[in-house]
Amino acid sequence: MLSIFLLASVFASAQIKFISTSKDDMRALSDSLVSNAKRHYVFKSEENSEYAFKYEYVNAVDDSDRLYIYFHIYMTGENKDLEIKGVPEYRFEYVSGRFLDLFPFWYKFINPGENMEALQAKGVKYIKRDNMTYLINNSGEDWSIKLKDY
Repeated sequence: MLSIFLLASVFASAQIKFISTSKDDMRALSDSLVSNAKRHYVFKSEENSEYAFKYEYVNAVDDSDRLYIYFHIYMTGENKDLEIKGVPEYRFEYVSGRFLDLFPFWYKFINPGENMEALQAKGVKYIKRDNMTYLINNSGEDWSIKLKDY
């Protein structure tokens, strides 16, 4: 039974996508981010525009504590001159929140083995992997995780 649980955990962690043609993958990424947070957040709302959207999560015990997760929408293959609409591609942009809510996701999905105390003291860290740059940094009271380039 334990081996099934471990296998399921590995499979689930391998499924996180920061860029996808499926908006459902962005919701799965967001849900994973909040499920790894120290505090318990629940989905509250989604806000959309033509080329971006965000998910809002609220702390289950403190309504003033919120996490917002931002995404861009790019139309891959779009050519307005040829009137080709293209296919939407969803890309994680950033999330900001408390260090102890973001660090577990960073540690599990982006940089396993990261030393929590050293990162907190330094205030910034970036890594390049899979042709992308992932950044975690302190921006005043909040921290953020960003996907810097594609």
